[in-house]
Amino acid sequence: MSPALAGVFDGALRLGINYRTQWGANMNRAYNSASFTADGKIAVFSDDFVGFGFNAMYDRSGLGAYQVLDLGFDVNYQKKLSQGRGRLAKDYSQFLIAGAHIGIGQRTVNYDNLR
Repeated sequence: MSPALAGVFDGALRLGINYRTQWGANMNRAYNSASFTADGKIAVFSDDFVGFGFNAMYDRSGLGAYQVLDLGFDVNYQKKLSQGRGRLAKDYSQFLIAGAHIGIGQRTVNYDNLR
């Protein structure tokens, strides 16, 4: 997900957890994936927000034990440009958002198990 989308939702905090395993019955080693995400926003000035986010992902694939581990942090600034009008005014606000992401990742493979 784009770092500019961290905290862009109705609410203050959002958490997500995902786990998946597949092909365990057909292979000697199943494919496993897990992820965790958290993001939110803090109000600054009168109508602006600072969004923040954290994400972690782990993946292990097949006999070669190819593994991926990624950790990342997101931050953005949400500047309100205009307020809508009418009965549903708050649903039509426009924002200009700039975001940044910083992360670290590791990839490993066990070459002894490959043929």
